[in-house]
Amino acid sequence: MEFDCTGPSTHFSTQVTWLNYRNCCGNSSMSSDMYDAGYHSITNIDYSSVCIDTMSARHDATCPGMTWHQMDARQLSFTDASYNVVLEKGTLDAMLVEEKDPWKVSSETACLIDQVLREVRRSIHVHMHTQTHTLCLFLAET
Repeated sequence: MEFDCTGPSTHFSTQVTWLNYRNCCGNSSMSSDMYDAGYHSITNIDYSSVCIDTMSARHDATCPGMTWHQMDARQLSFTDASYNVVLEKGTLDAMLVEEKDPWKVSSETACLIDQVLREVRRSIHVHMHTQTHTLCLFLAET
């Protein structure tokens, strides 16, 4: 997935702190594309330590300031209000993989999604003079 941006100042300040939720970063270039677009304070998380190790090794030398952490999106180890923007890509899709209809989910899946979104709310900095954003790239199809 390419991060399409008309310029950092058009949508978000380059000074914001980003938290990228990812389900198996794999070989996605999204974080490095964001970095190249001027967003340098990016924290990436993934459930898979293999993905985190791979992506960290790939980008540590070329993207200083970008960090990679293995953790469960339902229970983040970050302090409250750590981020200005949370970008979720693929995490909710992975939680819906067993569902027949992404709009009519089981109570177990609803509980998982609720846990993740509560962590997003806890992790994002909300201040009356500061814009905060949660971006969810949801790709589920029926």
